[in-house]
Amino acid sequence: MTTMSHQGQIHQLQASYSVEQDRVLLRVSTSDHAEYRFWLTRRFIQRLWEGLRHHLETRHRIAESDPKARAALLEFMHQSATAQVDFASPYQEDSETVTPLGREPILVTRATLGVAPEQEELVRLGLNPAEGEGLELTLDTQLMHGFCKLLAEAMSHAEWDLDLGFINFDPLPVLSEQGGQVLH
Repeated sequence: MTTMSHQGQIHQLQASYSVEQDRVLLRVSTSDHAEYRFWLTRRFIQRLWEGLRHHLETRHRIAESDPKARAALLEFMHQSATAQVDFASPYQEDSETVTPLGREPILVTRATLGVAPEQEELVRLGLNPAEGEGLELTLDTQLMHGFCKLLAEAMSHAEWDLDLGFINFDPLPVLSEQGGQVLH
């Protein structure tokens, strides 16, 4: 297994749930027109989420012993970090896009998460398949929180009933053509 560390800046992230695959498709596009595609399973996201939550608690130095108070503090930090992020603009398709890891999404089975040695305010997130090449992303705090929000939204559409631990996310109801709520 090798991990590619991409040098271009992250331009966009998209996480969307695929009913057919029962997986979340993560797309990462960079400023130099590269796109990386990954399949994330329920089990993988559940394990990754614990690491993300722990890392953010450590990063924000949340030492509160009460789990509810810790979650509330982290939620406040999360809302502050994502307040200025543009979640409304659609993911932009690029005709010049290259896919260094291939056009088909890679099934991620392992992740690494740690502090970037050269800049402690940055986080390195490695997404790796069982075999073959993966990708290492470098995220600042705002991008890390944005990534968490995108995952949370995709998980709400998946209806996987995962405990997100710090994000109070109320998904929007799915409306039918007639304007009524669709029940699943």
